[in-house]
Amino acid sequence: MQAETEAAQQARRRRGLLIAVVGSASVATSFVTAKYAMQALDPLTFVFLWFTCAWSCASLFMLARRVGLVQPLRGYWKPLLGIGLLHCASVVSGFTGLKMLDPTVTSFLSRSEVLFAALLGLIVLRERPGRDAWLGMGLAVAGIVILSYATGAGERLGVVLCLVSAVTAALGYMVGKYVAGLSSPAVTVWCRSAVIAATVLPVAMVTGSFHVVPSWSHLVVLAAGAAVGPFGAQLLFFHSLRYISLSEVGVVRTTSPLFVAIYAPLFLGMFPTLRQFVGGAIVILGLLVLAWARPVGEQALARSVALMSTDPTGPGGE
Repeated sequence: MQAETEAAQQARRRRGLLIAVVGSASVATSFVTAKYAMQALDPLTFVFLWFTCAWSCASLFMLARRVGLVQPLRGYWKPLLGIGLLHCASVVSGFTGLKMLDPTVTSFLSRSEVLFAALLGLIVLRERPGRDAWLGMGLAVAGIVILSYATGAGERLGVVLCLVSAVTAALGYMVGKYVAGLSSPAVTVWCRSAVIAATVLPVAMVTGSFHVVPSWSHLVVLAAGAAVGPFGAQLLFFHSLRYISLSEVGVVRTTSPLFVAIYAPLFLGMFPTLRQFVGGAIVILGLLVLAWARPVGEQALARSVALMSTDPTGPGGE
C-alpha cells in the first residue's frame, strides 16, 4: 500500500511538472506574439488591446465559475488598485522595451523581477539571505551586466525600460502577496487587467498614440497571444500548484526564456547574439540558485515571488 502511495505521489508530481512546463511554454508565446503585433501597433495601443483581451477572458472565466466581485472590490479595492497601477507602469515600460529589443533578450531581463523582489525583501522586510541566495543574486546581477554590454548602444534604452519594468513588477508582487490570501487569483487578474486597460487608454488618446492599424494578421495574433499567454498560462500555473510545491513552480517558470529562444528564431527569424545568450543564461542560472536557496527568516520573499510570478501577463508581470 505504501509503495502504491509513493508511486501515486510521484505520478502526481510528474503531472504537476508537465502542466507547469506547458504553462511556461505558453507564457513564452507572449514575447513573440507581442513583438509581431507591435510591428503594426504603438506600445500604448497594444497594451490597451492586449489587456482588454485578457480582461475579457478573465470575465468569461469568472462568469463560468460564478466568481463574485462585489465583496473583494468592497473590501480590498485599494490594494487591488495599487497592483493594477504598479503593473500598468511595469507592462508599459516592458512592452516598450520589447519593441526595441530581441524577444529572447527581453524575456531574460523580465525574469530579473525575482532578483529585485529578493532585494526588496532584503531592504524593506530586512530578510537575511543565506550564502546560496547571495550567490544566486550575484550571478543574476552579473548576467544582467553582460546582457547590457552585449546590447547595442541604440538599444540600451530598451534594457533600462525592461529593468524598470522588473522593479515595478516586483513592487506589484509585494502588494499582491498581501492580497493573495484575501482575494481569489481570478479577481486579482480581472482587476489588474481592467485597471491597466482603463489607465492606458486615456493616456494613449491624449498623447495621440492611440491608433489601430487595420491589419487582421496583427490583430488576430494579438488576440491569440493574449488568450494563450496572460490567460491560458495563468490557469495552467495555478492548476499545477495542486500537484507540486510553490518553489518547484517558480523554478519551472524561470525557464520560460528558453522557450522564447526557440520561438523567436522559428516564427520571427530573430536570434540573440552569443554574448546576449550567455548573459541571459547566467541570469537564469542565478535565479535558479536563488529559487532553491534556503531562506533565512520568516518572510522568504524570494520564494513568494516565485509563486506570484505564476501570474503571467507579459513582460514585467507576465
